Amino acid sequence: MGIKQCISILLVVVLLFSAVSFYTFADNLETVSGEIGSVPPDDPTDPTDPTDPTDPTDPTDPTDPTDPTDPTDPDNPTQPDNPVQPAGPVATISLCVYGVHWPYLFGHSWICIRNISDEALTVGSRTIEPGSMVSAGLHLVQGMAWNREMKEFKGKTVTCVSRDLTQDELNRTASEIQKSKWKYYELFTHNCNAFSTAVWNASGGKHYGATFLPVTLKNKLSGKTSLYIG
Repeated sequence: MGIKQCISILLVVVLLFSAVSFYTFADNLETVSGEIGSVPPDDPTDPTDPTDPTDPTDPTDPTDPTDPTDPTDPDNPTQPDNPVQPAGPVATISLCVYGVHWPYLFGHSWICIRNISDEALTVGSRTIEPGSMVSAGLHLVQGMAWNREMKEFKGKTVTCVSRDLTQDELNRTASEIQKSKWKYYELFTHNCNAFSTAVWNASGGKHYGATFLPVTLKNKLSGKTSLYIG
């Protein structure tokens, strides 16, 4: 083999070795570049991730038993032990009017209160049992008196307007009945009409002004019905 041939073979071997080395270097360089230039994705199970839906300390976790806004939390101070229920009616008040009837030469008007609750009610000095009714009226001799009308109009049907009362409305009604000014009677300005309309108005019913004659009040009543005095 001549010198030229040996030199040629040596050059080929050197070129092959250089190509392999360059390929290996380029491959390593690409790997390193990829690691440096890329950002690894967030680990969904990373326990330190503040947005991890399974994080037991997440304050927005709806299943967090320590959530102060949990409506089922028995220690929640904003949840009352005994929620206030809407007030329902406990009694019915009737503004009653009747024409000439002894001893009422000009007719008479008064108030009736019926207990429609399941418990006894106290109105002034009176206790009204469930289902029972009492009357209150202003009279010439006694002033305000209880239950005279229940006796004097027993068995009669009278004209009236009625409405249901809550406990608060019943309390206001009782307060008006017990006022000291109703201890006396005056025919023209402080009569039975003045008393009955004042008590009715205090209960929250449609306002009626006092009149001299009960028949005049009767004609003013709106939505009149009948009430049997049993």
